[in-house]
Amino acid sequence: MNPINNKSYIYIVECNGVYKIGVSVLPEQRISLIRTDNYQPIRTVAILEVLSGYGVERYAHTFLKSLGVHVRGEWFRLSCSDEEIIDYIQAIDYHVSLPGGDLYGVEEPWTTIDKKDIHSILSK
Repeated sequence: MNPINNKSYIYIVECNGVYKIGVSVLPEQRISLIRTDNYQPIRTVAILEVLSGYGVERYAHTFLKSLGVHVRGEWFRLSCSDEEIIDYIQAIDYHVSLPGGDLYGVEEPWTTIDKKDIHSILSK
């Protein structure tokens, strides 16, 4: 966590229909490194300030893996719009910030979010 401002960010980038969802306290620098390390163009979809970057990231990755859209590492093949991905991340941030919300993983983190709705959005 950045000790100066205590902010964390979820960044979403896309390359050929595959999306990377990551967390950083310095997202612009992180995205720059991703672009440097990738031989194909990387498009920034969003940089979202969140209350618990690592909690949101972990929940997102866990659920997306359960949908079978995991490609490798933090990369996922999603067939939804950028706006739907952003809405999904914001919904997770809201739910993990509720009183009693577990920010760093539970066996079934999606009990407070409608799985059917998320599944229909992210795996069209």
